[in-house]
Amino acid sequence: MDELFKRIARWGQGKTEPPYTVQLHLTNNCNLSCGFCPTVSLKNENEVDYSEELSREKWIDLVEEGERLGVEEWHICGGGEPLIDKELALDLMERIKSYGARGELVTNGTLIDDRTAKKIVKMNWDHVSVSIDGPDKETNDGIRSQGSFEKAVNGAENLSRYRKGDGPQPLPSLLFLTSTVFDFTLKPNLAVETVLCSENHDKVVDMVRLTSDIGFDEIRFNTLNIWNEVGEKLAMDISEVHTLKKELKKAGEVAKEVGVGMSVADNFKAEDLKENIDTAREMGRLVGLLNSLGGENG
Repeated sequence: MDELFKRIARWGQGKTEPPYTVQLHLTNNCNLSCGFCPTVSLKNENEVDYSEELSREKWIDLVEEGERLGVEEWHICGGGEPLIDKELALDLMERIKSYGARGELVTNGTLIDDRTAKKIVKMNWDHVSVSIDGPDKETNDGIRSQGSFEKAVNGAENLSRYRKGDGPQPLPSLLFLTSTVFDFTLKPNLAVETVLCSENHDKVVDMVRLTSDIGFDEIRFNTLNIWNEVGEKLAMDISEVHTLKKELKKAGEVAKEVGVGMSVADNFKAEDLKENIDTAREMGRLVGLLNSLGGENG
């Protein structure tokens, strides 16, 4: 973190500095078809040619260039599902760790089999986030894709099973903080990522318990951005927003009891939750429109 501040200071002085963090979108392809996902929305509106995505050689060159520049953190996420091409993802991840950099992976978890979990743990990867939007099959699969709950939970349990020891414990678990302080002596740190919506707003306590049951360290509750009609239907009304606020307080207490870290998106911390959620909804619409126009013009 000191290096980040140093680079920012040098940028402020007008000096040229390399990036501290690089985010890799390995593909826009995905094995799921979650209706609210922006990639799914754009794919439905535009023909997608995956053959135009970067080659394995290009990705390797990019990571090697980042290492030469002194990139300290790498975030591997979507677009689509980064583990669609496991060999590519795992190869890049191993290269990143061999350079001594920090790595984060965001995945839907459904493709994390035994071999993949072992490799991620063995390479000493730093952080993995698995997207799960409901504490049970009915809720999660209704929001995401049919069959995704069991596969995601299985993938998550593979990771926690192969990780050494019982995992880092939050110090302490605090409600309504943007981040939680952890002892990162055991890797990877494991987090559940949950998008809050009308279908799961009253199940956040159960989501905390699920996080504990699968051996994960923390849960992050995120804002739903509206990209399409499916997103509109999943948006919370005012009564659901008030229910959510009460449930989040209960969830925070349960998180402390079970030793799970919990963080909540800024939109859900303010007193006027409805106003903030409406703002997030409008931003989702705007970004979706801009991306759609970009796809049409591209």
